[in-house]
Amino acid sequence: ELILAEVPSSAACLVVRNVEAIPDHSSSDFSSISRFMTDEFSMLAYVNGKAAGRVGATVASGCHRFLGGEWHVPIEYAVVLHFESCPYSRWRDKFLHYASLQRRFSSIPFLFYLNSIKVCTTRTGDESALRSFWRRHKRFHYSGRSGIVTIRHLGLAAHGAARATTRGRAGMAAAG
Repeated sequence: ELILAEVPSSAACLVVRNVEAIPDHSSSDFSSISRFMTDEFSMLAYVNGKAAGRVGATVASGCHRFLGGEWHVPIEYAVVLHFESCPYSRWRDKFLHYASLQRRFSSIPFLFYLNSIKVCTTRTGDESALRSFWRRHKRFHYSGRSGIVTIRHLGLAAHGAARATTRGRAGMAAAG
């Protein structure tokens, strides 16, 4: 209700941003990660977020948006937590599978995905090389970048209230 009270009547589409999980170690998953990248230019995968349309006031515009005025939900109210390639074992299994498909992946828009498939194709069976790639391209990718926030979400093993903190403001965070 708090969010809905702030939505302008002209908004036909609400957009909830996604943020990308930053793992601390190779076994980091949703139950241990609390740091997230908010800068979409530093994210390795999806940056579109999720949209909701006002019933009767809009129609779909592709798979990520609705036609009409957009209102971007502040990150302090709601956010989609994206745990892309966390933990390492999930990344390895996912991209070894993609590498085994023997297909062209020219339609994949993410360089991280393409490079992951390439290393899994050329270094299959070399666990050390795969771990090294994941460490460099996933775990350490975010080092020294701005746009990192801490979110104490409901999935954390020892969570309190789910809160997002960015630029000194706090609010509720939703997992999705």
